[in-house]
Amino acid sequence: YSFLFSFPLLKILKRIIFYAALAKYSDQQKSTFITTVSHELKNPILIMKTQILNIQDGLFGLLNEEQKKALELCQNIIKRISRLINDLLDLHKIESGVFELERKLCNLVEILERQIKESEIMFNKKRIKLTKEIGAADLSVWANQDKMILIISNLLSNAIKYTPEEGEVAIKIYPFDEFVRLEFFNTGEVITPDKIEKIFNKFERLNLTKEGTGLGLAITKDIVEMHKGKIWAESLSGEGNRFIVILPRDLRKVKG
Repeated sequence: YSFLFSFPLLKILKRIIFYAALAKYSDQQKSTFITTVSHELKNPILIMKTQILNIQDGLFGLLNEEQKKALELCQNIIKRISRLINDLLDLHKIESGVFELERKLCNLVEILERQIKESEIMFNKKRIKLTKEIGAADLSVWANQDKMILIISNLLSNAIKYTPEEGEVAIKIYPFDEFVRLEFFNTGEVITPDKIEKIFNKFERLNLTKEGTGLGLAITKDIVEMHKGKIWAESLSGEGNRFIVILPRDLRKVKG
């Protein structure tokens, strides 16, 4: 499978270094750096992903178990790199003010239920007990649906990631005046006060042994604030950690 590594990676790395140097001097160069690096990396990553899938499908012959495991590892690494690229692009769009949001009524209960369903494998793998408390069948907000999915997905995956095996995740969603309140509780390690203050910073990671880009919570916070909402974290000694989001039900009624 040597063809997987035959891309002009040296050329790509030279371009990355070049634009990284330029990025020091202006926001415009920073923008050029991010978009160029993303473009340069996406194409070879897509090719590698496609070729690995072809190998896994047996187009180049039968595979033994060791080869299957090696290819699965490669796929996981590619997914992590792709996720990092997409996270960087999202952050760049938000910070540069070109992040356009098409809004409509979104039922957060339906979105939450779908995300929980998609995460069943991870809950079962770690034998995590899940409890839900839903205050109403229809808790709709005037928002961008894709971004609401991203908020809930990020907070749910974060809860699963930092919950030990046979731990517990508890989710609450209910109306709160003209807002909707979501709470994601998990029985993880206590987060110290100094880390609580920095937990939504870019590239901040609570545990370096856990997979992740350190951008998920930063992006989540940006999206919540773009919808005129609030997000914060609490750590309860001897109990666990809670992430809380409050979103206005109708942004059209919110001033500012």
